[in-house]
Order: sequence, then C-alpha cells, then structure tokens
Amino acid sequence: MILFSGIISGSEAAFFSLSKNDRKNQKIKKLIDNPNELLSTILISNNFINICIIVLSSYFINNNINISDNTLVKFFFEVLLITFILLIFGELIPKVIANKNSKKFVEKFYKLFLFLTTMLKPVNSILLKINFFSKMKINKLNKINKEEIIKAIDLTYDEEKTNKQNEIINSIINFNIKKVKDVMTPRINVTCINYEDETEEIINKIIKTGFSRIPVIDNDFDNIKGMLYVKDLINLNQDDWKSVIRKPFFVPEQKNINNLLKEFQKLKIHFAIVVNEFGGSEGIITLEDIIEEIIGEINDEFDYDKKNFYILNKNKFIADSNISLIDLSKKINVKINEENTENLAGLIIKINGDIPKKGDKIIYKNLEFTIESSDKRKIKFVKITKNEK
Repeated sequence: MILFSGIISGSEAAFFSLSKNDRKNQKIKKLIDNPNELLSTILISNNFINICIIVLSSYFINNNINISDNTLVKFFFEVLLITFILLIFGELIPKVIANKNSKKFVEKFYKLFLFLTTMLKPVNSILLKINFFSKMKINKLNKINKEEIIKAIDLTYDEEKTNKQNEIINSIINFNIKKVKDVMTPRINVTCINYEDETEEIINKIIKTGFSRIPVIDNDFDNIKGMLYVKDLINLNQDDWKSVIRKPFFVPEQKNINNLLKEFQKLKIHFAIVVNEFGGSEGIITLEDIIEEIIGEINDEFDYDKKNFYILNKNKFIADSNISLIDLSKKINVKINEENTENLAGLIIKINGDIPKKGDKIIYKNLEFTIESSDKRKIKFVKITKNEK
C-alpha cells in the first residue's frame, strides 16, 4: 500500500510537469486538459490510501506488539513512525523520482488514473461544484469597490510626501470611467491649417506653435480635410504639401479613453478628431493627453514653459481660464469643488450665467474673480483676489 501511495503522490508531480511535446498521447492529453478533475482524483485517492495505511498499521501494531501499557511507545509507533514512513516513502521520494522521469512515469500509470477518474466522477462532480460556489463567495467577499479604495488612499494621505503618488493612484482608479470629452482639447483651442493657406503661412504657423501634428480644415473645423504631420514636410517640394495630408481618425466624444488608448496602440497613431453624436467636430485628443491623465503633464521637445498661473502677492494671482479647479485649489489653498465643472472658465460661466466681459467681477466664497482678458467666445485671463475671513 505504501507503493500505491507513492504512485498516487508521484503522479501529481509527473502529470503537471509534462512539457507540451510529451502530451501527444490523446488519453494523457484528456487527463491534463481537465486539471481540476485530475487533481481531485489524485487527492481523494491519496487520502483514501493513507487512511487505509494508518488504520491497518494501528491494527497490526496493537495486535502484534505489546505496547498497550506504554503510552509514549504507542505514540511513537502509531503516530511518529507511520507519519515518517508515509512522508518519506509515500510522498517525498516518489515525487522526486516522478518529477525527474515525468514522461516515463505518466506513460506507465496513466491508465490507472483514467480508471480512477471514471470511478470517482460522481464524487469529483460534487466536490468541483462546491469548490466553484466557494470561490464565487470568496470573490464576492473580497471585491473592493472604487469608494473603498479612495477611502483607503485618503487614510494614508501625506500632503508633503505622497501628494504626487496619491494623484497618480486616483488617476488610475478613475481612468477606466473617463470619456474622451473629459480629456480632449476643445475646438476653440485647436490650432488648424486652412486648406487654402500658402506654404509660407503654414511654415510660420508650425514654427510659432511647435506642434508636430496639425489638423487641416476647409475654412471650418466641421470640414476637416485631414492631418498634416510636420515630419512629412521634410525634403518635400514646398508647393506639394497637400499631397502628404493624412486621412483623419475620428472618435466619438463618449468613447472610453482606456479603449481609445488600446486603439492608438493597435493602429500606431497619436492623434484623433473628436466628434459628437451628430458628426460635428468637437475638438482633438492625443496620445499625450491620455497618458497625462495618469502621470501628469509631459513636456516634449516642442513644449515651452507656458505658465498658466502667476503670483502677484500672497492674496492676488493671475490665472489662465483653462487652469483646472484641482490645480487652482492647490495653488491658492482654497477648496474649490463644483460638480460638472473642471476649469476656472467653467466655474465663472456657471456663476455668471454667460461669458463675462473684461473688467467684470464675480464673487465665489472668499474669492473675487476679475476678468482681465476675454472675447465673445471665451475667457482668457482672470485676476483672483483672496479675501481673508
């Protein structure tokens, strides 16, 4: 029976260490293709054999060796000795041998396990179902929602040491629910090249903006002809720039940015035109925009130090209207949290009801916003005065 226990124990190491080339036998492959059932068969068989060995050994010792009056000797024979023999000759040695000669071991004993698997099929089915429902229950208990993760982050928050790390973690948590419209550059802020522009005008615009990819439009942003990649202009005849206009890639504004990132990677592109449900162009989104949602602002070789915030004194500031409310809150040390509002311009328009004129003043909490620069379409710069309470 020790030999049979060794065969059962060794089979576990042998079956699960077989290489793909050693699984050509269809009957062996059938066993390995159902690993849960095979493992269940091995464990049930091994436990049954080991129980039989322990019971028979105890019976033999009690009937042939006079140790009934000596508890210590009885413990040695019935527990320590039997356990030692089972561990060495029924577990360790067979597994070492089977692991080193897995192919020969399986080829010699696989028929035994086909028989055992068939015999134990009803028991295996019950055990596997119990195991399945147990896993479902454990997974349900272990499932942590987004709110719990955010609370855990807040509990470990250290403003001086881990501010940047917490921002990145929060960005990762929210990454999967963000839409293209949350990240895109609105059409009003997009630099474009007109299809009828002269070559010299195009080159000047490229030099001035430093952008490596620019949309080409036909007088209107809703009529996009394509994309111009600056690298395509190198060594090209100046009068032939229209020949290198690339086909634009369009994405809906409601698209998940996680899915868009996968598309960018698959298609090996960095730029897309954002459209609304009616097909109108709303803006642009780049690979850089998506990555910045996780790790923060990236400065590449074309980026300059474009400050969007200036400190006049401890209570007065000048800010670009596009500055996010999160960044502004940190810079002026005032909590600004408005639903469905992401930047300063959005906050001011929400309070005022429309686009304010230059010189207009808007009050929010202990802050006074003075419009320094604006036009009919947008707010540009705002002076912020913080009134101490």
